[in-house]
Amino acid sequence: MPEEESTQLKQRYGIDMTVSSNLAVENLQLHPNTSMGMFKLQFKLPTSGETSIRVFNGAGRLIYDYDLGMFSGDFSDEIDISQNGAGNYYLDIRQGEKRLSKKILLQSK
Repeated sequence: MPEEESTQLKQRYGIDMTVSSNLAVENLQLHPNTSMGMFKLQFKLPTSGETSIRVFNGAGRLIYDYDLGMFSGDFSDEIDISQNGAGNYYLDIRQGEKRLSKKILLQSK
C-alpha cells in the first residue's frame, strides 16, 4: 500500500495501516466471487500469537473483524462485500505487535 494512502486512511478515518509489513504470512490468497458478493481469504501463519483480522472498505467502514485469539496455522473464511461492491478494500492482519497490511482492488466484471 502506498504511504500516501496509509496517511490518508489515518487522517480521514483514524485507521492505522502500516506501509511496512513485519508479519510472516504464508500463501496469502484472495478469491473474489463478485456474483455472490463475497471473497474468500486464505493464509497461513507459522507463528503463534494473539491474532486479529480486519477489512475496511474504501470509505473507511469496518466490514470484517475477526479476533482469532491465540492462533497459528491455516486460516480460511469468506468475507461479505455485497453491500460494498467493487472498489478499494484494506486488509489488516495483526499478530501481537506484528502486522501485514494490504490494499485490495476489487473490480466488477
